[in-house]
Amino acid sequence: MTSAVENRVPFPERLAALALLGVALLLRIPYLFHYPFNSDEPQHLHVVWGWTQGLVQYRDLFDNHAPLFHIAMAPVLAAVGERPEALFAMRLAMLPLWVAALALTFVIARQLYPERVALWATVLLAVHFEFFFVSLEFRTDNLW
Repeated sequence: MTSAVENRVPFPERLAALALLGVALLLRIPYLFHYPFNSDEPQHLHVVWGWTQGLVQYRDLFDNHAPLFHIAMAPVLAAVGERPEALFAMRLAMLPLWVAALALTFVIARQLYPERVALWATVLLAVHFEFFFVSLEFRTDNLW
């Protein structure tokens, strides 16, 4: 059995991991504005717009996704307003979901593995190509 002291991640390694997480965060900002829009993003924005207009999903407009994401994003769109730049703002609203996914990855991995494994699993997820780009998009699967 190992002690808690043996399981601690050395400071330089922890600093390197946090630096990589910081780089991943900094890279997200320009990609929010320059990564091509997926055809699903305006579809989800339309459903969110419906909620801001008092329309009810499945009754007044149809989307094949559960309404929680759209309802949660309606106040964001209401604050931003109806304008062409709204999709960029909605992509920015995905940032807390990305951070939450990384934080929960660390918490869950920490329960199963040593802290070092949890830390690097989180870093690898943050820079994983597919997760990095798909989680930028305004999509319902960012919530689930």
